[in-house]
Amino acid sequence: TIKRWGTESFLSFFNFHRAREGQMAWTLATTIKDLDENIDPTTLLRRIETDPDELQFFEELFALSESVYARPFFIQSKVTDLSTCVAGRWGGRGRITLLGDAAHAMRPVSGQGGNMAFEDSAVLARVIKGGRYASIPEALAEFESTRLPRVKILHNDQEEQAKRFYEGESITPKTKEFKEWLFGGV
Repeated sequence: TIKRWGTESFLSFFNFHRAREGQMAWTLATTIKDLDENIDPTTLLRRIETDPDELQFFEELFALSESVYARPFFIQSKVTDLSTCVAGRWGGRGRITLLGDAAHAMRPVSGQGGNMAFEDSAVLARVIKGGRYASIPEALAEFESTRLPRVKILHNDQEEQAKRFYEGESITPKTKEFKEWLFGGV
């Protein structure tokens, strides 16, 4: 996030964005109600930025950019729906599995997506090194089903935190027990 306007609006820069495939994108997001879904980013910026120097800077930046995207966040979207997992797996088939965001993308509320990729790698290495499985597909199925419960808990937590943030509420602090579970690793 480059700049925030209170709890209702923020400007971010992405080197990836599903709405702008293959491009770097500025995203101006807001929870302001009653906005047109296709609002022009500069129009939204003029509504929320009160500092004339900052406004001029961002207008010039937008003018130089090929991709500026405004998004009212009251339009709900789901990053990954882990409730649709079949037989304890999140998308791997046969000798193929997915790791990190490819398997279970999370909202970037507290950086857990990257942590989950490291955890996936550690657990996958342990499963394969253990050599208890008759085949790679069997080992990969065990890897995914072992990871799924923990990933679901963190995914649901990140969804809830994002929802609170987008609605202008404060992010809920973690309990001591949750922190110990989270940072205790896999």
